[in-house]
Amino acid sequence: MSKNENVASSEISKSKQKRIDRKKKNEHVKREGLFGAIIGILAIALILGAIVFSIVTAAIKQAAVVEPNGEYGKYLTDAGMVEKIKASSIVTLPSDYLSISVPKSEVEYTEDMFAEEMEKQLNNHKVLDTETDKAVESGDTINLDYVGSVDGVEFEGGSTDGAGTDLEIGSGTYIPGFEDQIIGHKVSENFDINVTFPDDYAKAELAGKDAVFNITVNGIYTLSQFTDSFVAENLKATGCKSVTEYRKYLEDSYYKSQLDQYITNYINENSSVSKYPSKYLKQLMALKMYSDQSSYEYMNQLYISYSGQGFSSFEEYTGMSQEDYQASVDEAAKNECTSILAHQAIAENNNISVSDDDIKAYIEEMYGEGSYDTTLESYGKPYLAQEALQNKVHELLVENATVK
Repeated sequence: MSKNENVASSEISKSKQKRIDRKKKNEHVKREGLFGAIIGILAIALILGAIVFSIVTAAIKQAAVVEPNGEYGKYLTDAGMVEKIKASSIVTLPSDYLSISVPKSEVEYTEDMFAEEMEKQLNNHKVLDTETDKAVESGDTINLDYVGSVDGVEFEGGSTDGAGTDLEIGSGTYIPGFEDQIIGHKVSENFDINVTFPDDYAKAELAGKDAVFNITVNGIYTLSQFTDSFVAENLKATGCKSVTEYRKYLEDSYYKSQLDQYITNYINENSSVSKYPSKYLKQLMALKMYSDQSSYEYMNQLYISYSGQGFSSFEEYTGMSQEDYQASVDEAAKNECTSILAHQAIAENNNISVSDDDIKAYIEEMYGEGSYDTTLESYGKPYLAQEALQNKVHELLVENATVK
């Protein structure tokens, strides 16, 4: 091969190689582009998936949120049953629910209990002695009037305005030194005492200030004797006219209330639910939250009306964080649901039902004669029927229980 032919051949080879290299490069670029496109598509898909997941998760969470409401009869039938639920198929009852044995110690009214009750009633009906020569002692409950002043000027809230107020000496109800300085003084005596408000006193304008209170002792309370006449005069609402009758009244009342409570607790603690009806369980949560919210608003207004300051938040009122409160609501609703379904299961097993007359009789017994119409308007028939049904079931359990 000549030199020129070798050169031509070499040039052809270089040109061919360049074409091959270019082709490879183009294929590489295509592959890179395709790979990048795939990566981009996957990235977009992941982003869209994340967005969809977030939306779905938020929707699920929103659906799970329980808002307080006062619809007492929601998900209940007019017969007082949880709708679309056969309780006996999801509740396991204690095998002895129709023969519950109650320890006598749980229902027995003791002498110590009666002694405490007599002391309480005597204290509740103390008599104000305005003529006694007895000097005030620690432990006495007195009625007094006072006028307080700082630097000779009366301050707001520092006077009884002649209306009199009761105070147990030694209770620590008033600021330090106030009660101690009344000891030894007598009825109708007028005198001054000197005190100093604590540095952390609630009213900042009085904190740490020296004050003078002008005091008048109006009388000292004395205790009566717990006699037949005391019972007849002061405990008329019980229908009792003697100590013996009142003692029997207390024994019977205690026996009934303790027996009722024992049987209720026994059924609740020894029954189990295999699966809670979700809608009804959420409604019980809503009712619990509604009740708590209503109590909070009532107590908040009450505190504001008395002291000018209420609770800073619902959390402060409950003493729990939102998370802890929600957990307590969940637990309370499950306990309530277990009790309701257990009573419904017993009703199903024993063919117990309630009529309109049963409902009315129960409501008037519980809420007072003539209360049926207003109670019906407030709570609705399904809820009242449920209460009456549970009461009828409870009566069956009590009837078959044994105290020993």
